[in-house]
Amino acid sequence: MRQELINYFINTGEGDEMVNSKKMYETGENLVKSGNLVDAIPYFNVSKGNREYRLESLSKLFNLYIRLSDYSKCRKLLEEMQDFTKGRDCDGSKVRYFEAQLDMIELNVNSSLDKYRSNFNSGIDGSFYPAFYGIAYIYSFFGFNDVARSMYETILINKDYYVSTSYRIFNLDLLEHDFIHADRILSDDLMKTDMKKYLCCKVIVDYYLGRDISYAERLHIGDILKDETLKTALQHIQKHKSLSSRDLSCFNDDINLLSLLKEVKERIKTINPTSLAMADYYRFNTGKVIGTFDGKSTQDINVSTIAGTDKIITMFPIRLSDEFNKEGLLENEELKSRRRVI
Repeated sequence: MRQELINYFINTGEGDEMVNSKKMYETGENLVKSGNLVDAIPYFNVSKGNREYRLESLSKLFNLYIRLSDYSKCRKLLEEMQDFTKGRDCDGSKVRYFEAQLDMIELNVNSSLDKYRSNFNSGIDGSFYPAFYGIAYIYSFFGFNDVARSMYETILINKDYYVSTSYRIFNLDLLEHDFIHADRILSDDLMKTDMKKYLCCKVIVDYYLGRDISYAERLHIGDILKDETLKTALQHIQKHKSLSSRDLSCFNDDINLLSLLKEVKERIKTINPTSLAMADYYRFNTGKVIGTFDGKSTQDINVSTIAGTDKIITMFPIRLSDEFNKEGLLENEELKSRRRVI
């Protein structure tokens, strides 16, 4: 059905490439908005064929694969963007921002910092706040939470970054166990823009402040908090044994998920995560094939925990790139001692 739709658009508009590219791009956008990430990919792959839509289509694909955890594909998309934007400083600044994001996810933090600094000093319109925001996050990654907090508070004056920055400060509060201040952040109605995210964060704060969280009975995060075993997490992770149209990731049928869950629970004690809002993210190679990603075998995994704890929310196969952990920060003991982690 997806290919039929693409053929329909391509053959519509009397060969008008611009009209067809616009239709493909807009269809891809609508699919993303409705949560159909995988289905949106071929539409952007077609629309990127038109120069007028190429950079925006590549950007959409990059963000899709970030959300789908295919970091190897993201590296290839960056190469396409670099070739297309060569010699154009403004567009090059956008690509450097994407590079910095991916480097941060794959723990090449110094490389990420270099790119954020380059954008920060570029003087290009629109590059200051994203770069400042990224640099603040790097300070928090290295355990300099006071510096990061101060930088985030500066960014709050920009309304476009207010909510996302507030959630970054909320994350610092969780890591430092300052649940009262975290609660104060959530009292701002603007934090309810993404209601699902807001409720998950509120449940965590209410739980640690000893409040009733019976209202969260339908939220996975509430069950995780109350469960001192691995039962709740395991039930959720079982879903990753059946591939859906909205995902590319699937565990192999012969994988003992309980055994793997116990293994990764021990492994994350020795490695450094990235952290956003309510969760810590541990990405690493397990040393054995655990499943498939986009139809290909993979040994890589993402494990998400409630920020500052070892309470596993979920785990699933991913695909890291060859650039992962080039700086050796994954198991860096000095870094771990500076951070508030498990």
